[in-house]
Amino acid sequence: MRKIAVGYSGASIKIAFSISDMKNLKKLVLANAVQNAKENAEVLAKSSGVTLGKLQHIDYGYTEIHISERYSDMICYDRVITDDMYDADIDPEDVVASDSVTLVYEILD
Repeated sequence: MRKIAVGYSGASIKIAFSISDMKNLKKLVLANAVQNAKENAEVLAKSSGVTLGKLQHIDYGYTEIHISERYSDMICYDRVITDDMYDADIDPEDVVASDSVTLVYEILD
């Protein structure tokens, strides 16, 4: 990166990070969505003074898992002001992914 920058090329550089194993990420996100829905149902049932029975239905329509991406843009200017000006701080951030699922349980008295 530094060699391009000090070459006075005027180049525009765009760097993007992505997920290499999207299939496993989707599986993990769905498994977490089901676990969260189950835990929330248990809290609601306990707070209401009832007990959850058997799982009756899982509602997961056509939805899309949303994953945020981060891009870094840089332009190599005509002249170098300081030597460390082009020390690019490029680190991928944590992946953020979400999805939703609805679990329907039998309620026991």
